[in-house]
Amino acid sequence: TILLQNFLIMGQTSKFCNNIVVHNMQIYDCFSDGIHIRFANNVHCYSNFISNCQHEGIFWTCVVNGLAEANKIAGITSDCMRCDNCVTFLVKNNYFYSYTGNNNSQAPKGWQNGIQVADAGASKGYDASNKPLSTKDGEITGNTFANTGEKAVWLDSTGKGYDNVYIHDNTFINVNVFTNAGHSVSVDITAINASVPTYQNTTGVIIPSKETSELIFSSIFDILNLNYTTTAK
Repeated sequence: TILLQNFLIMGQTSKFCNNIVVHNMQIYDCFSDGIHIRFANNVHCYSNFISNCQHEGIFWTCVVNGLAEANKIAGITSDCMRCDNCVTFLVKNNYFYSYTGNNNSQAPKGWQNGIQVADAGASKGYDASNKPLSTKDGEITGNTFANTGEKAVWLDSTGKGYDNVYIHDNTFINVNVFTNAGHSVSVDITAINASVPTYQNTTGVIIPSKETSELIFSSIFDILNLNYTTTAK
């Protein structure tokens, strides 16, 4: 469990990255995207806690064969989750709700959506002026949308169209119910998980604790506990 500013994995429009699993993370107060994955095949994001990121909690751009499940995302100002130009993606059994705390750095509360799905245009700052994919074959089911602010689901937010985004059997609390006809999507995550290596705590390898990880980001000098002199490097 790591406290991060943000989590970014990116390929290129001409060279996608492959087989990405992000799970059991705690990401909060980072004031950017929590998890942002661009141009990737086979993505599985699950059991993450994401809060008060002030942009997207989970942001997928041109993800092919993606599964997001069992995440808890408290959004503020922008979306809890966003899927731009994704193909064959399944979003299920997540909790999307509002951040209502005081550490918002004057960002407006209640302006976020639960999930946004669309074909986006050019995006500043990265190789995306001509996204190679269009939104196709997505399924959003079994999620809970509670007090998500603007919209629970914002489908086709740019008005560029989509092909089969099936939205059904979600729970809506203090937000407008949203459904959309379509057919179910099959996402194969067996290949994703099989490709991820298993790491062991072998001799000489120290796996940091949650507390140590948090201290690294709050004060590196506390971790090092060094006595500096004028000749120290």
